[in-house]
Amino acid sequence: MRILISVAFGLMTTVGAVAESSDLQAAAIGFVAEEAGDASASQQAAMVECILAGFDGLDDAEIATILAEDDFEDSLDALVMAHPETEDALEVCLG
Repeated sequence: MRILISVAFGLMTTVGAVAESSDLQAAAIGFVAEEAGDASASQQAAMVECILAGFDGLDDAEIATILAEDDFEDSLDALVMAHPETEDALEVCLG
């Protein structure tokens, strides 16, 4: 029984992480499409990957808090406020 509960909790945690990852990716894709719609698909994909790299190492709770901002641009501002070391890399992504 204890193993079953552990497995179920692990699956719930994984599903939550996938949801956060999915929400983050969708938000980044939408932001890039809006801000750099004239860029090629490969350029947009590179920008999205670059932005997502700024969130590497953050736990799901922090990502959820950052994504709770009014829009993704505000979320990026919140990321930079919480992790100033990401600012230069994000400027390169969006440059």
